[in-house]
Amino acid sequence: MLGFIGLGDMGLPIARRLLASGQAVVAWNRSEAKLDALVADGAIAAATPREVMARADVIGICLTSHLAVEEVGWGSSGMFSIPPTRRKFVADLSTGSPDSAISFARRAATHGLPGWIPRLPVG
Repeated sequence: MLGFIGLGDMGLPIARRLLASGQAVVAWNRSEAKLDALVADGAIAAATPREVMARADVIGICLTSHLAVEEVGWGSSGMFSIPPTRRKFVADLSTGSPDSAISFARRAATHGLPGWIPRLPVG
């Protein structure tokens, strides 16, 4: 199962494309209306980022800042509030600094996550 967190201007169309390709998607978003719209398209609603991490093997996150990534990843109901795990991969498509993305990847690795794929600037 695929997971997706962050259903804004970029995240919602990406998650919809995953659904359209026949993938099962479990998703979470801060605003319920956007999550409800994706559920109407066939996604499974998660109550927290933690639930997305527990249910999915590959998770995409598309958030507005490194502060949002910090909360979704390491907050009280964040993705890393579950016990350390292997065989999970996170693709970070969020807006934020390259230094933050690299820092998140290192922190995820210490939690046992082998694959945090940061979005880094091209060029």
